[in-house]
Amino acid sequence: MDQVLARCPTVQEVAAINGDLRLSFEADPTAEQLVCTAATGSADLTLLQRRIYQTLVVTKQLQFSQPLPWTDKPLYSWLVSAIKGIRFRSEIGNSYCCDPKDTINVRVASNVAFVTTDRWVNPQSGVGLMDTMVLFVHEARHNQDYRHTCAMIQNGTPIPNTNDKTIAEMGAWGVQYYLDTWLANYSDPGFINDPYYRQLALADAKTTRERFCDEPK
Repeated sequence: MDQVLARCPTVQEVAAINGDLRLSFEADPTAEQLVCTAATGSADLTLLQRRIYQTLVVTKQLQFSQPLPWTDKPLYSWLVSAIKGIRFRSEIGNSYCCDPKDTINVRVASNVAFVTTDRWVNPQSGVGLMDTMVLFVHEARHNQDYRHTCAMIQNGTPIPNTNDKTIAEMGAWGVQYYLDTWLANYSDPGFINDPYYRQLALADAKTTRERFCDEPK
């Protein structure tokens, strides 16, 4: 997997993804230099763009020994059926869905995984392009009319919904919980062959359980 993430996508891979999704790089802290070029059989891409395309290439290549709980489609096929585009922006406070219709908005900042590493998970930071893929899935689920259903209470005051009531609702947190669980337990061991990646996915699933108001912790 890391070998796939570290290389440039082929021109065919770029064309296939562009046929499925509209990627709009409105903010790009790596914009000054191309790391992939059309002249070498890829496309003219900055480092950020390469990482995003390769994250989607990996998403397409992921296979699981058990069907995903919220869809009968492969993960990438579900993703591109749920959304039509991704905008990468700097002026928004948080990633969200959707503007315009069927398009998720992703905040680009120095602490976001895809700005800092080529790795699926960076051992030094504990984050990586796995988090990028999970974010895409989370926000895409919102575009299928799944809103957060459980408000948080802070100092006795309700704040806007950021949690879900149950896993069974299969909302954005539900699919994130199951995706992490499936990455840890059911992904192809020949592709995700680092036990550390599986451990981190399982740890992320455990952390995500805190996002459900009516589930045992």
